[in-house]
Amino acid sequence: ETLEAKDYTIEFVFSPNVYNVIVGTVQNGTVTPSATTVDHKGEVTLTVVPAEGYEISAVYVEGEEQAITDKTGCDITVSNITDDIDVTATFVKKKYEITFDGSDGKFTDVAGNDIPNNTMSVEHGSDIQFKYVPNEGYSATIYNDLTVLSDGEGSYTITNVTGTHAV
Repeated sequence: ETLEAKDYTIEFVFSPNVYNVIVGTVQNGTVTPSATTVDHKGEVTLTVVPAEGYEISAVYVEGEEQAITDKTGCDITVSNITDDIDVTATFVKKKYEITFDGSDGKFTDVAGNDIPNNTMSVEHGSDIQFKYVPNEGYSATIYNDLTVLSDGEGSYTITNVTGTHAV
């Protein structure tokens, strides 16, 4: 059969491809995308927030490590998206420095070893143990805002460390 000659109108409707933003399983923090789907060549902002006592170690988009502007939480913008993207992040426990002023005595670890540079490192929420032997003619009294337990024999424990401190 033959079509009769007449004008036909053909209409094309174009729409951008839509891609998924897939956040993998993360522990000790969150990664929240501004959208879970993005139009072709669009962008998404990822809000990365560590849980209390943690900091951002790394954020990956499609396996490529992203620049971190602030380990305590940051936004990362991914632009020019042309396919589904996979996002993941890792978080590590914060570490703090405890600095000891041994001008009137000597601080050591519990085994009696010198503490290098009079500084010990401890993870968030952990306890730290040390010994203090005062110089002759001095006695030991520790004043600070920490919970410090003494065994009465010169050994001390600072409990639940949540920041950098000087002793």
